[in-house]
Amino acid sequence: NAVKQAEALDNNISSSEHSIYGMPVLLKDNINTAEMKTTAGALALAQNQPSEDAQIVKNLKSNGAIILGKVNLSEWANFRSSNSSSGWSGVGGLTRNPHVLDRSACGSSSGSGAAAASSFAQITIGTETDGSIVCPSGVNGVVGLKPTVGLIPRTAIVPISSSQDTAGPMCRNVNDAAMMLYALLGTDAEDQKSKAIP
Repeated sequence: NAVKQAEALDNNISSSEHSIYGMPVLLKDNINTAEMKTTAGALALAQNQPSEDAQIVKNLKSNGAIILGKVNLSEWANFRSSNSSSGWSGVGGLTRNPHVLDRSACGSSSGSGAAAASSFAQITIGTETDGSIVCPSGVNGVVGLKPTVGLIPRTAIVPISSSQDTAGPMCRNVNDAAMMLYALLGTDAEDQKSKAIP
């Protein structure tokens, strides 16, 4: 639906006040979208079709972002086993570092980092428990931000740890990361951590 969404946005561009209006976004494949399957990289979830968007996807769309697709991740956000390969999933295979193809793209948000570095989209969204945004951002040479837990809604994102998980922007520059952070913000009625954020 991306082309239709872009055409609709183009017809209303004069009325937009959003900084991310019309920006293409790629999501880590553990964030629910009603338009695409959400697999967490696992073959067991290969046909998992969510009935609605995660709250952060709703926030992005209400600010005019266009969701282009999903990107690979370390299967189950790298909690598949103690010996899992960083950036590999049964669904997507191995994510390669676009700068040096035989090097790791690092962390469970490896697809988000590699996609941002390759300019596949203006913005990518990763998720982090412990290093899964910051490591692939560093290794792929992009700007990644792990927000304070609870600052961004977490409902309908495949979880690991309720005390550490959060989504965050991964972009080619600081300005885009800042704009995306504001677009993602919002309370989450189903998340106790969100209720604790002023």
